[in-house]
Amino acid sequence: MELTQKTQQTLSAQQLQSMKILQMGAQELRQYVETLMLENPVLEHDEAAPEPAGDPQPYDRLEWAAANDRQNAQYYASDEDRDPMANVGGTTGGDRLTDDLFAQFGGLRLEPEVAAAIRFLVARLGADGWLEEDIEAQAAEAGISPALFARALDELQAAEPAGVGARSLEECLRLQIARQAGDHSLAERIVAAHLPDLARGRLAQIAKQCGAPEEEVRAACALIRRLNPHPCAGFAGRERPRYVIPDVRILDTGDGFEVVPNQDMLPRLRLNPYYLQLMRDTADRETRDYLLKKANQAKWVVHSIEQRQATVLGCVRCIVGRQEAFLRSRGRSLRALSMQEVAQQLGVHESTVSRAAREKYVQAPSGVYPLGIFFSRALGEGDTSLDAARKLLKSLIDGEGEPLSDQKLCEEMQRQGCVVSRRTVTKYRLELGIPSAQARKARR
Repeated sequence: MELTQKTQQTLSAQQLQSMKILQMGAQELRQYVETLMLENPVLEHDEAAPEPAGDPQPYDRLEWAAANDRQNAQYYASDEDRDPMANVGGTTGGDRLTDDLFAQFGGLRLEPEVAAAIRFLVARLGADGWLEEDIEAQAAEAGISPALFARALDELQAAEPAGVGARSLEECLRLQIARQAGDHSLAERIVAAHLPDLARGRLAQIAKQCGAPEEEVRAACALIRRLNPHPCAGFAGRERPRYVIPDVRILDTGDGFEVVPNQDMLPRLRLNPYYLQLMRDTADRETRDYLLKKANQAKWVVHSIEQRQATVLGCVRCIVGRQEAFLRSRGRSLRALSMQEVAQQLGVHESTVSRAAREKYVQAPSGVYPLGIFFSRALGEGDTSLDAARKLLKSLIDGEGEPLSDQKLCEEMQRQGCVVSRRTVTKYRLELGIPSAQARKARR
């Protein structure tokens, strides 16, 4: 028997969290931070920094503490037992599905930790009402125990419409079958093991494998077909307009460009001093361990956000050095620039640059651009990008007198420093939706 030794790198939960934060867009990151502050009492706004809505009143801070500190909630609550879901609608931005769900939970007397876990799940519902695939891993990363996750999921899946909170097609259909009156165990068995056969109409095959009469199988399949695999798709307003928030601004100073971060993109964050002091002073080991875990998570989040901003700034600085002409005028073409080149300049892996470019926007003197558009592959040994080659080809065709063949266009492009083959010219012409020289001539 031959033994082999293999080295395998395993990423920690903190590293995975950093990677996740790096690839978030500004809007997604803001929502992530707001949700995290509801779940982690140690992480809070830095009130020393200016806030658009003004400094919250002391009573508001106590209400916030009560919702996030299950050990001391009874000391902050008023004589009326406050509804733990009462204030959650403020972060939804007018989302009809979310508002409707919170209205259903509003009449329940839920423990604060259960309410927070439900908020966590609702924030991760897709437009069809399904939960994200890795929701259990996300919940564990956020410090939600398996028991608390199961309790919150049960509450969510008991809400209307039936099927909300499903993690798969099978679960979505099963949740809806459970709401039907009567015995539908056969339909549940078909959903659990025979959906591919149902999709192909193989009812005889299903009947044989289930050991059931084909007539009963036909009725069960008819019931399944009446179910809605996208139970929340009918909620108007679920897809809200997306507002572009630039992470970085490029300012033209007259002598050159200056790259500055968008300070308004995120609230300033800090670790709550009250909970840090409580962590140091408490004699209760369970409380101390809980707060220590939350403090470490908060520190890493603050660090990851700072690293995210530094990486995005570094990428933009590299871009400015190469794309100055384009940044000054929309009419100029982009020069070739690969993510590998930027990664080498920054001393990071190419995948880090790819994550940093995802869902990020840059505000330049000539407009607001997705960060990803500045990366393009060079043609041959030159510095001409694919974008520039297509623009040159289109300008040649737009300015032609007698229609030029692809070979003539190829030769003209090469004379102007864009080295491409005749086959490449044909490919780009077709991509631009431009007919052949013969067809262009026939139109005249």
